[in-house]
Amino acid sequence: MDTKEQFFKELTNGISLSVQDLNYFSDLFSAKQYCEKNYFIRVNSLTNSCGFVYNGIMRSYISDNEGKEANLRFIQKYGFISGSFAKGASSSMNIQSLIDSEVFIANWNSVSDFLKSHKTLRIFFNDLLASGHQNIIQRLSVYLRNDAKERYELFLHEYPNLINQIPHYHVANFLGITPIQLSRIRQKIAQPKTDINKC
Repeated sequence: MDTKEQFFKELTNGISLSVQDLNYFSDLFSAKQYCEKNYFIRVNSLTNSCGFVYNGIMRSYISDNEGKEANLRFIQKYGFISGSFAKGASSSMNIQSLIDSEVFIANWNSVSDFLKSHKTLRIFFNDLLASGHQNIIQRLSVYLRNDAKERYELFLHEYPNLINQIPHYHVANFLGITPIQLSRIRQKIAQPKTDINKC
């Protein structure tokens, strides 16, 4: 079994797929390299591609008319990326590689046609898209209800070890704080707690 087949076997773990169907599904995808800062898609652009991150880290973000960016999510191994599934609709966000990354890319029409005759994979994709939507809603809820320290702790839970792999200003942006605020929060968390009962 080659690298791509192994990846898709792990991706679809728990789904009842024959070896033939798994191979056919993985054959829809081909590997594409994205160097650091390269884009999978830019806002208002059109693409009929979708893909799964094999290695590396990508981010999705939006920006205002003045160019101020807001990171929406970070995408790592097994993470799904796409432009827009609505026919003729342009992307509402940018998706950019934060470090050198490799993605298995496919034509969405080909994937969609395959899903029509494979119910288990269709359910898998529906759950995948629903989960992505739910993550964004949850992030907005966390942003509104939690303070900066709590948002950082939830970030560490959602993205273990990511803090050591990407520039901290991207994390600060995601949390809606400044890099200086992030540094202070990290220092505060790192400080050992004082035992108030100690003489």
